[in-house]
Formats: sequence, C-alpha cells, structure tokens
Amino acid sequence: MATDPTGERHRPTDTRSAFPLGRRSRGHDQHPDVEQLDAVAGGEPVTRSTRDHVETCPVCRESVAALRRVRADLSRLAAMTMPGDVAERIQAALAASIPPRPRPEHDPTA
Repeated sequence: MATDPTGERHRPTDTRSAFPLGRRSRGHDQHPDVEQLDAVAGGEPVTRSTRDHVETCPVCRESVAALRRVRADLSRLAAMTMPGDVAERIQAALAASIPPRPRPEHDPTA
C-alpha cells in the first residue's frame, strides 16, 4: 500500500499490459505472445501447445476474449473511402516541403 499526498492509503496502480505477452504466471508455462493470442481470437491456426495453454489459463482466456471484443468493435466501424485527390494532394505537399537536392558538378575528367 502507498500513501498519497493527502495521507490516504491506496494500492499502487497496476501498470502491466492487459495482455500477458510472454510473462510467466503461477501454475502455467510461458504465456503465448499477443500475436498468438490474436490468432486464437480470430480462429486462425495456432500450435497445439498455444491452444492447450489458452484453454487452461484464465489470464490468456480473458486476453482472447478482450481481443475478440476489439475485433467485433472494429468490424462495426463504417468503412471509409479516401477521396481520389487525397493521394495527389499528399504528394504535392511532400514535394513542396522537400528542398531540391543540389546536383553534383559535372566533372569532365571523371
């Protein structure tokens, strides 16, 4: 427990990631990384050891559930189409912001 400037006691904030990212947990071997957990969430093929671990690890099961919620939220977003002239405007802005490179002097002896 920590004490803040007002004298109140509180638990320190947990700064760990929502996803275990290869950390060890009590009673479990090393957790799969977030890419593997995302593959499980998306129904993609994973190794048997990853699948078995996720089935028995509550931390990884919750991470997979969170990734599935993110996937569902993203799938509900409206598709956005970039207007056709945007790429041209970006290229023009980039060309205007980059100073021209000096050309090397022509050396007739080279």
